[in-house]
Amino acid sequence: MQDILPWVKQSFSGSYIAHIYHPYPGGRNHNTNNSPTRFVKEYLDDNPAMAYRKGDIIKFNDGFFHREYYDWRGWFLTKKDQTKYYKRNPAVAKYTRNQIGIIIGRYRKIKFKYMTFTDYGVISMLLTGPKIGHIRHYWTAKPFKIISPFELPLKSKVVRKKMMPEILDMLDAPYEDTNEDRNLLVSRLYYELKGA
Repeated sequence: MQDILPWVKQSFSGSYIAHIYHPYPGGRNHNTNNSPTRFVKEYLDDNPAMAYRKGDIIKFNDGFFHREYYDWRGWFLTKKDQTKYYKRNPAVAKYTRNQIGIIIGRYRKIKFKYMTFTDYGVISMLLTGPKIGHIRHYWTAKPFKIISPFELPLKSKVVRKKMMPEILDMLDAPYEDTNEDRNLLVSRLYYELKGA
């Protein structure tokens, strides 16, 4: 079976049955007849208007909702003590916490329900950590920040130290700001990490 590559522009359709329920008393199932919902999913080319673009290096956050103490507790709690009171962010998997990744694509999902819904999302691949090379789709929750756009070289010594030398060689190669060069970078990284 051929791999579906998220950086190659393509589209496919399908359907699914969504069961929506409300746990409170009197809640109703919105999909009582179990009718399938049709959808069309498209992988998009890079666009300069997008906030997150293919080839951007990202860093995931620590996976907690941080809480600020504005009273006397803030004076005495160390950073380690504060994490005991932080609530986990379910959008950040434990294997992605504080890890480095790269944006390898953007997608659009059009769902045909009682009206048409369009969702846009990001596809990322991990460059460090226990699940290096793992690909994941993110829709509304984007628990990361861009640390190096595609056009700029990766300068952070701390980040460079976490990566394999083969990945650094690919990131440091000269690229132009075109969709083809962005696709070239992410495909090189994908096949390198797939074989690792």
